[in-house]
Amino acid sequence: MNNRAAPHRRRMLPCLALCAVVCLAGLSANGAKEADSAAHRRPTVITIDLWSEADAAALSEVFEKYRTLEPHTRADIHTLPRESYDDVLELRLDSGTGADLLYVRPYAAGQEFFASGLIADCTDIPGLMANVTDEQRSPWQDKDGRAFAVPVSVVSHGVYYSKTVFEHERLAVPRTWEEFLTLCGTLKELGYVPLANGSGDGSLLECLFLPILANYTGGSEGRLQYESVERAFNDVRAAAAFQALRDAAAFCPHSFDTLSYEESRSFFTNGEAVMIADGSWNLSEYGAAAFEWGVFALPAPSGSETVVYVQPDAAIALNAASAEQEAARAFLSWLCSIEGGRALAEHLPAGRFPAVNFPLAAQDAHADEFMKLHETHKTDVRFIYPQCMHVSDAMHEAAAAAMRGEMTAQQAADAVCDALSW
Repeated sequence: MNNRAAPHRRRMLPCLALCAVVCLAGLSANGAKEADSAAHRRPTVITIDLWSEADAAALSEVFEKYRTLEPHTRADIHTLPRESYDDVLELRLDSGTGADLLYVRPYAAGQEFFASGLIADCTDIPGLMANVTDEQRSPWQDKDGRAFAVPVSVVSHGVYYSKTVFEHERLAVPRTWEEFLTLCGTLKELGYVPLANGSGDGSLLECLFLPILANYTGGSEGRLQYESVERAFNDVRAAAAFQALRDAAAFCPHSFDTLSYEESRSFFTNGEAVMIADGSWNLSEYGAAAFEWGVFALPAPSGSETVVYVQPDAAIALNAASAEQEAARAFLSWLCSIEGGRALAEHLPAGRFPAVNFPLAAQDAHADEFMKLHETHKTDVRFIYPQCMHVSDAMHEAAAAAMRGEMTAQQAADAVCDALSW
């Protein structure tokens, strides 16, 4: 009986061997699949270069929000020296050691990197064209309208005012320039210094005159008409803006012609003046004030639309030689979404706001007031950007002279018109 069984067992041995080979092959294939899957689970690392430690901290927090959608993607963020940022950036990009994503400056400085092929065309990144306004994209576009970066943050402008004084004196926020001047007159009669701004340095142009100018010249439409020489800068609207500045001078401190920007800010913070026209970048500084304060838009003259100028602050470009093009583009697209906007609103340093055109809320109540101004008013970049930068000094001098009464409004407009030399 045992002898009859032996041949059967011998026939089984080749079959068992074949099964073992097949099983081992299957295990090997499964192991390869698992190894391949593990490789896909390895983090995708996007490197980012920028010029600010505060931005690095903010962007790290923002990226953590992004990782809830893309858990296998992480960021490696580096800060380059601000004072030599462009030079270092160019060296890194030329040598092939540049980051995947990087901060670039607006207008000509950023366009140079784009024209040289060092940074990629971002025009087709989903969400950019639909969710960022023309005004906020324009600083990061070339003359053909191609986007070379995705705007991340903007700064804004308004009038800081003492809510404590307004409530005590039962005063209302003005809706027109005429109401603003009437308000200033009332405050002066009550013994207050209405407006803290001075003309002792360049802050006069940036913080007071350019916002007035935007309201008198019609925002972006008017600015483009001047840039195309369709209108001359000494026309009735430009002259009226200088006259409005001259009218406001009567409500500034007596020493306004020598008052520096720092002194003006202290004037308001210490409660020596009721209002100051200033930028959102100083929002944190005014937190030291011992009174309740708020922000409103510097109003336009009756019959015109109030314009809030919103300045480009930072944008992220894509390294044309990046090995992580797909992942980097996906992150930039997310920054253009409402979720990305919310993350930026939550983590950007105080006084800087997302560039996306969505109704958003900031955690800081004062920052939220600024953001609401963007939603409820027409917005534009500063008049002098980018075509009139060469006359910023001449415009400041003319504004200061008009404010002091050394030039008429028309003479001031004529002086700037002559300096433009299109």
